[in-house]
Amino acid sequence: MPSLLPAHYSEREHNLDHISEEVRTRIAASIWNAPLLDPMRCDARFLPALGKFYGIEYWWDDLTVAEQREFIMRMPLVKKRRGTLWAVRQVINVIDIGAKVIEGNFSNLRNGATSRNGLTQHGYISFWAEFVVLASRAMNNTKAIQMRRLIESVAPVRSRLIRIDYRNVAVKHDGTTYRNANYNRGGA
Repeated sequence: MPSLLPAHYSEREHNLDHISEEVRTRIAASIWNAPLLDPMRCDARFLPALGKFYGIEYWWDDLTVAEQREFIMRMPLVKKRRGTLWAVRQVINVIDIGAKVIEGNFSNLRNGATSRNGLTQHGYISFWAEFVVLASRAMNNTKAIQMRRLIESVAPVRSRLIRIDYRNVAVKHDGTTYRNANYNRGGA
C-alpha cells in the first residue's frame, strides 16, 4: 500500500505509517477493554481519576470503594438523563441507599390534615418544583455540602433543593460526635 506521507519523511515514519492501522486497532481494543476503564476491575487508587473520566464533577474520599465503583457505573446513564428527578434519585441512592426524596405537593390544604413538620408544603402552586431529601444516615457538614452540590449538578434547572434533612439520624449523645463546625442538628 502506498504511503500518503510526503517523501521527505524518514523511512521509519513511512514504516510506521504502513503498520499503524492494524496496530492502532489492536491498541485501541486493548485500551477500551482494559481494566483501567472498567470500574469493577480498576485498582481502587485510580477510581477518582476514572470518576473524572466519566464526568463526575464532585468526588469525596469518605465513600467506600464499593460506593465509588457503583457511583462510576451509574454516572454515564445519570449524565444522559441529567435534569430529571430520576437522576437525582440515582445519585442520592449511591451515597445513601435509604434516602427518600419528597417532592413538592401543592394539594396539601390548610385544613389540619397535614402536619407542619417542614417536609411538605402547603397549597402553593409554585411548590411543585421544590424537593427535600430525607437522609437515612448521619453526615457531617462537609459531606452534606458536597451532596448538595452533587444533587444540584444533576437536578432539573427549574427545581430547587430546599434542604437535606437528617434530623432523625442526627448527632447521638454518645460522645463520638460533637455539635461543632463538623456536625450540626441534622439539616443542611
